Amino acid sequence: MVQRMPPLPPQRSHRRDYNLVSNHGYYELHTLAKTWDEARRICLSEGSRLLVLNSVEEFTASKPIWDRNPDFIDTQHKGYIPVGLRNGKETTFLTDSGVTLTDMGYEIWDNNEPNDAGGNESCTSVKITGGLSDMQCDLKLAFMCEQEI
Repeated sequence: MVQRMPPLPPQRSHRRDYNLVSNHGYYELHTLAKTWDEARRICLSEGSRLLVLNSVEEFTASKPIWDRNPDFIDTQHKGYIPVGLRNGKETTFLTDSGVTLTDMGYEIWDNNEPNDAGGNESCTSVKITGGLSDMQCDLKLAFMCEQEI
């Protein structure tokens, strides 16, 4: 008697120019600097989202993509890339889908962050060392898009 195996779940399509990071997803670093909103739109147009970190393991696993591409173009701060969090009410940072930073599982702020310097830091970035920082949304940075597995 031949036993039938259950069908495999459908594969999600991903862009071939994205890098697979095992157990986390597909990632693509864009080295041409854009504002937070421009970066978000580009990621959405590629069927992905602006990087949202869910764990230290995800940061550690995706960081080599950043390390392999040091030649950022027109970036204002080479040591940072934006992440998909914006300041909601008061000091709560939210993803596009309304999930709080605390619920995302990666709430590691850089020293003295968030600080809302100048009163207009409503977007969020991650430093190459792993600390989050609030930032001005019109700052131009290289950015990373991600697609879930």
